[in-house]
Amino acid sequence: MIVLTDGKANPVGADVAVAKARAAKDSRITIFTIGLGDELDEWALEAIASKPAYFYRASDAEALKALYVAIAVEIPCPADRYWGGR
Repeated sequence: MIVLTDGKANPVGADVAVAKARAAKDSRITIFTIGLGDELDEWALEAIASKPAYFYRASDAEALKALYVAIAVEIPCPADRYWGGR
């Protein structure tokens, strides 16, 4: 899962998103977070991500594009499970 956000929690606090992300991670869902903008709640975005290294910052559209390419390489996609072993 990729979560793209302006980094501001509303209408509820970031703790709600962190708890929901924990439930998703407990179900073996890998979460990447991308904060777009300057006023990011870095603690929350790192906590939501499956690991701190899966939190990224994007300053503009070009940076966002590069991040999606980087994440695509990082996403686990075992050939034997998804591509018929190819």
